[in-house]
Amino acid sequence: MPGKAGNLKRFYQLGGLVIQVEATLPLLDSTFASKFHSFLVSSPQKAEVLIKHFFSFPPLDEESVGPIVYEYPPWVIRDGGQKWHYFCYSPWEEKALYLMAIVSRDFSQINVYHPAPTIFLRGGLPSLTAFPTDQVLLAQVFPQFQGAYFHAAGLIHEGRGLVFLGPSGEGKSSITKLFKQFSAAQILCDDRVIIRQRGEKWRVYGTWSHGEVPDVSSSSAPLQELYFLKQGKNNRRRLITSKFEVTMRLIDLLVKPHPIFTWWERVITICQSIAQSMPAYELEFDLSGEVVKLLTGCPG
Repeated sequence: MPGKAGNLKRFYQLGGLVIQVEATLPLLDSTFASKFHSFLVSSPQKAEVLIKHFFSFPPLDEESVGPIVYEYPPWVIRDGGQKWHYFCYSPWEEKALYLMAIVSRDFSQINVYHPAPTIFLRGGLPSLTAFPTDQVLLAQVFPQFQGAYFHAAGLIHEGRGLVFLGPSGEGKSSITKLFKQFSAAQILCDDRVIIRQRGEKWRVYGTWSHGEVPDVSSSSAPLQELYFLKQGKNNRRRLITSKFEVTMRLIDLLVKPHPIFTWWERVITICQSIAQSMPAYELEFDLSGEVVKLLTGCPG
């Protein structure tokens, strides 16, 4: 059952996919941060992603693994041919490796290696991989299932999925707070959402990668409208009639892992399909709450 302490494996559902987490130490209620609790599920028949935790580094020499395909602190990623190798270095100590992962080519199996169990046993881990963020790996998975991560806030209002897209500082958390204050909308996440095609329809899913607003949900809803945020002195929306413009805006606001050709090929197709299917608006808003009334008819 979800929440039972002391298991060696647990299951989480994100974006409609099941993630199985295993460790050679017991997984407790306190192992991962509380934001993951609503994503726990009972044991399914099949998991799309498997994450395994080990507590010593494998005997390998980084430089002999393969060529570097990405390097930006704290990451060094190498192409080992059959596997991807992720090396996570401390930004405070010269070449101090504190996590590594060996990952299958399709990112469905992620073996995470810790130098010791100390941090794992301390609990409260901010990600299922124990990396600074899970997105660096999970963003590679979803395009294989007709989905992608976006820099966006998402909520459900009267069964309708609304997505508010924008870079940092453009108002994703601000508009989430306004909806929380002035409507009965269910918050999915204020900073990252997953948009995924299911059958002929697009759905928006909550994630645990929140910003200022800690409310997160594993729920989903049919996607109805896209809003590209623009903070201002007025509350108004402008329909974007160019599908090409919508596509390019979506591509710009993808959560981007280290780029590989197949990932780009898939996500560009996804963005084009979303743009063709969804009405999209540029949304200007202030902090009065009037924008909630504009979009939902709720008193602002």
